[in-house]
Amino acid sequence: MARSKIALLAAAMVALATQAQAGTEKSFCQVIEENRDAYKGAAKLDNEIARKAALDRTVADNLTKLKTVGGDGAFKDWQARVKKVSTHFDGSASIELELPCAAIIKTSQPSGINPGSKLFDVAAGLKVGKRIEVDGQLMPTKKGPHPFMELSVFDEGRFVSPEFVVVLADLRP
Repeated sequence: MARSKIALLAAAMVALATQAQAGTEKSFCQVIEENRDAYKGAAKLDNEIARKAALDRTVADNLTKLKTVGGDGAFKDWQARVKKVSTHFDGSASIELELPCAAIIKTSQPSGINPGSKLFDVAAGLKVGKRIEVDGQLMPTKKGPHPFMELSVFDEGRFVSPEFVVVLADLRP
């Protein structure tokens, strides 16, 4: 009886630790790296039937893991490297940032940064290659199984070099 209570307590602590990590850059990147490795391993299988089954399993696992660690999509104090800063035809800014796990988070129309805003002023001073801290929100998908808007056309891109659309709240050089 005491062992089962200890096992239940341990399981509850693991669940709480997982919830506490939800939305952290480290936990998000860990899932990205695990998914990347799983996809590459599945893609190497010679048997096409086994490869398709493994890839399908990997896709399903990826979605579950991203939903778990991504939570509602909010993130704070993520470390990133500036890859690109540009403008749209309407004058709003677009920023592309690379996480330590090589996943990309980027603004996209209509989530660009408005001219004249504090965020725009900070973005104007960013240097490509510079490390920054960032807060924001992963853009949820409106339809489909993926929890967050990801721009890859094929599953390989989703796993090997994912690009997530975000709305930024703060940039700290």
